[in-house]
Amino acid sequence: IFLNVNYKDIYASVNYYCNEDVILYFPEHYDKNISKWTYNNYNKYKELYLMLNYIPKWKNYEPTFSIRFSKPFLKWNKENYNTPRFYFSTTHNISLKNDWILGVDMLFQTKGHNLLSLNEPSGYISMSLYKAFFNKNLTFYLTVDDILKTNKYRSVLVTPALNVDTWNYAYSQSISLNILYKFNYTRNKYKGVGAGSSERNRL
Repeated sequence: IFLNVNYKDIYASVNYYCNEDVILYFPEHYDKNISKWTYNNYNKYKELYLMLNYIPKWKNYEPTFSIRFSKPFLKWNKENYNTPRFYFSTTHNISLKNDWILGVDMLFQTKGHNLLSLNEPSGYISMSLYKAFFNKNLTFYLTVDDILKTNKYRSVLVTPALNVDTWNYAYSQSISLNILYKFNYTRNKYKGVGAGSSERNRL
C-alpha cells in the first residue's frame, strides 16, 4: 500500500509493506557448544516507510532536504525487533561567479533495526567543487568524500543462540579530481561530431 503526494517543491510518500514467507538468516543452537547459521521462513514481515522531500529551486542555490522514517514490525522467538530508524540527508549546490559550483552532501541515520540486526547511528559529510573553462569545454571536478571519517557501520544481532557484534569502516574518505575536455565538440554539416549524419539521413 502506498500514497504519494506532490505539491510545488514538496514531495511526500507513505508506504506500508506486508511480505509473506520472508527468508531470515540467523544463528540457532546445533548442540550445547555449537551454533549454526541457517535460513528459515518467517510468516509475515511488515514495515511502515515515510518520506518527506523539500527541493526548492532558487537563483544561485539549489538545496534538497530529505527525511525518511522506517518502522519494522518483527517479532521472532518472543523478541521484538521493531526499533524505528530516521534518515536525514541534505545536498547543497551553490553557483558562484565565473562558473564555480560548490556542493555539500550530508547524511545521518539513527539507531534502529534492520530485520534482526540493530544498526548503530552513522553518517558522513562530503564536499565538491566544480569549475568550467573555455565555454564549458574544459571542466574540473574536485570531490572530498567523508571529510570527518564518520561513515562507519556497526550492527548488533542478539538471538537466544548467539550475539554477533559487527563493526567496519567503509574506507570512503577520499579526494578525487576529474578533468574533462571535449575535443572537436562543434557539430555541423561538414565538421565535428556527427559530421555527415544529416546528409546520410536525408538520403
